[in-house]
Amino acid sequence: ALTPSLVTPLSLGYPSEELEAEPTEENGAGTKAKAKPRTKKKNKNDAKAETRTEVPLESLVEVKARVSRFHREAVEDEISSAVAEVDVHDLCISVAGRDLLKDAHLKLCPGQRYGFVGRNGSGKSTLFRSMASGRIPGYPANCVTLLVDQEDVGDERTAVETVVSAHKELQELLEEEISLALVHSGSAVDAVKALRKHEHLLAKRSLFKAAMYESKLSGLRGKAAREALLEAEAQEKKAAEALEAEVQAEEGTAAVQAKVVEILADIRDRLRILGADSMKGQAEVILK
Repeated sequence: ALTPSLVTPLSLGYPSEELEAEPTEENGAGTKAKAKPRTKKKNKNDAKAETRTEVPLESLVEVKARVSRFHREAVEDEISSAVAEVDVHDLCISVAGRDLLKDAHLKLCPGQRYGFVGRNGSGKSTLFRSMASGRIPGYPANCVTLLVDQEDVGDERTAVETVVSAHKELQELLEEEISLALVHSGSAVDAVKALRKHEHLLAKRSLFKAAMYESKLSGLRGKAAREALLEAEAQEKKAAEALEAEVQAEEGTAAVQAKVVEILADIRDRLRILGADSMKGQAEVILK
């Protein structure tokens, strides 16, 4: 004779559930336990955690340094600055109130190679990001700092192309140049599309900067920053809607085409001043 066996979710390969016994009557005599899945209640704290937005790390970083008025005028002016070395005193960097560097002396001389050694979390990457973003007071304006993330994913780019892509201003100008590429077709309608695409790109950047600025302020200044953020959101939404809208034939005027050509010429002038063509050669020298 076959002995009946109990089939459970676990025996079928499914995860088991917590069961709760519930008394029931059968044929008027005795009681048996009836399996009933137990429902778990969500904690209020869990619900808050699900809706919590992630704060950008950059908004939590505070950078300070001791800079004299003479040093600021001599170093931070892009035109008059002739300083080639980095020499910053009393550098303090903190993240969310936690000190990473305090009263440090950052000195880097031209032609030298440096290695930064420290434990994880000691502030090496934060220092590099502060150097690359120009947030350090007294940091030479003519000192171009490119930061290549150590977690950079491998792709089809070469090492030189990866280094050049870390130049923020260069990449922004190249993005603007690409956004206006449709103007080369000679079509008035394409000129309108190119202008809309460029305006949307600038609106997205303005929105990002406004969001970063608003996250750092509170009180009256925070209120003004929030109003600026709302205005930036409205402008970005308007630019996105215009980008998706169909171009009317009467919009493609000669004035629009001339405006796009002028913007494109200005971008290429800035790329030439920046030395975009020579940056690849400079990156190759650095990587040798």
